[in-house]
Amino acid sequence: MRNRLDEARRSFESDLDSMRSATAIETRKDEDQVVLARVGSNVLDIAGTVFTKMYRTFVEGEDSAIGRRLAKPLDSALPPAKRFHRAYCDFVNEMLVRWNEKAEKDERFGRHRERRIALVQIGRMEAVQDRFEHHFGKLARDEEIGDV
Repeated sequence: MRNRLDEARRSFESDLDSMRSATAIETRKDEDQVVLARVGSNVLDIAGTVFTKMYRTFVEGEDSAIGRRLAKPLDSALPPAKRFHRAYCDFVNEMLVRWNEKAEKDERFGRHRERRIALVQIGRMEAVQDRFEHHFGKLARDEEIGDV
């Protein structure tokens, strides 16, 4: 199982790098596009950093502050891949909820530029969520049902 997790980690990190490269290409446009591309790049950096910290905590067993903060006592009996999958999905969902609320608030108050920024954040995080689920969702389900 550990080999499958490591392979999924490498593939996911490669996907994040590809998304960063695509974001860098977008920065060659007008000033608004540059700002939005930087916002998108920052989202990918945050997602990558949290991913690495969580992977080290939940899969490799490294003790870290973020791991202690994110580990839920009820999840302690779960296998490592399932715990990791659940914790990272919780993080992604929390960010999506936060940015959706911000976009709605910005729309209500007519802050169009801020709303566009929130929508870029949402879009990038949804892309991260999709790639994460693609690489780790099946592993977590396989581990849960004992098909490893």
